[in-house]
Amino acid sequence: MGSDQRKIALLGSGNFAWQLYEFFRSGDVPLAYHYARSTAGFSDFIPRESTLRCTKLDSLQEAEVIILAISDPALSELSGRLQGANRLLIHTSGPKSMEVLQGNRRGVFYIPQTMTKGRKIDASGLHVCLEADEEEDAVWLEHLCSTLGLERIRMDSEKRKHLHLAAVFANNFTNQMYTAAEDWMSRNELPFDLLHPLIRETADKAIELGPKQSQTGPAARGDLGSVRKQMKMLKDIHLRRLYRHLSRHIFEGRGKDI
Repeated sequence: MGSDQRKIALLGSGNFAWQLYEFFRSGDVPLAYHYARSTAGFSDFIPRESTLRCTKLDSLQEAEVIILAISDPALSELSGRLQGANRLLIHTSGPKSMEVLQGNRRGVFYIPQTMTKGRKIDASGLHVCLEADEEEDAVWLEHLCSTLGLERIRMDSEKRKHLHLAAVFANNFTNQMYTAAEDWMSRNELPFDLLHPLIRETADKAIELGPKQSQTGPAARGDLGSVRKQMKMLKDIHLRRLYRHLSRHIFEGRGKDI
């Protein structure tokens, strides 16, 4: 069953919707409809002759597959307005179960990757976590992934929740640490690009050697003196608490306190 045999609609104008739209465009996969709440939502998307832009849900009546790349809180209500007897509804959320969708045929198309409008991501090597009520739809989703050049893995909602939580630690929290480092460098009149090679090497080592084997620094060495000196440098109580908590976490198993 080819991906071009079903009329596909993409709902959304955020980061994930933008990247998915680009995957369809780069893979020359037909996209019948693109829905946004207002015409302003299309401003970052390159027009395609084969894709009808619409701001009214009534325009999607002939869509056979609807991909809801929208905010999690809106999934249940909006899917309830899109139900059709022979229509497949798909969400792209990590933490939300497939059951959040109202409808007889449901699926999930989740990519554990950070995405930002305007920054294209290479599809090769990316894994899509797939789930569907019906085997026929699961097979169709697998074929769609192959057509888009994406790897795929079947994963139920419970496993996907755990994956998403791990992704929050690996990406969201890690990026917040970069933000804290950038702010600290700025306060002390130091260029952030001095840390760029360190950031790249940290990520490369974590992948090649494993995070535990790659851990370095005062806390990993058990250097309490350096840890306490650095804590005194942090006048911001929130930042000091964060430093202490993370150092204590690294210290686990050493039988020491900070």
